[in-house]
Amino acid sequence: MTTCPHCNSAGFSMLSKWAARDLSPVACSVCGELAFIPTYRTSGILVAVMLLLTAIALAAVATQSYLVGALGLVGVLAFYIWRMRAARLERTWRPHTVVGAKAGLVVSASAALMSFFQ
Repeated sequence: MTTCPHCNSAGFSMLSKWAARDLSPVACSVCGELAFIPTYRTSGILVAVMLLLTAIALAAVATQSYLVGALGLVGVLAFYIWRMRAARLERTWRPHTVVGAKAGLVVSASAALMSFFQ
């Protein structure tokens, strides 16, 4: 269980923490307040994973060994789990999520509309 940034009690399971994003925060099971992992943290973790996968692919090709690739994939998976477990949750409130969801809808609709004119 992960600590809630609002009430400082263990209110989030690991799976709910991993699913908590800016536009879809997760409610604490103790106090009911919302929290999420910021995008800049998850993006940083994903960039590190991509760089590690690239390095492992190059090492596997250079050594011509599937074992290097397989061990590297296990290592990258362990790195991803370790960093996501260590990522801190940030506070948010219900009015912020409504505004964010509306903004996301407007941006998506605008992008879809502009794609017709290209």
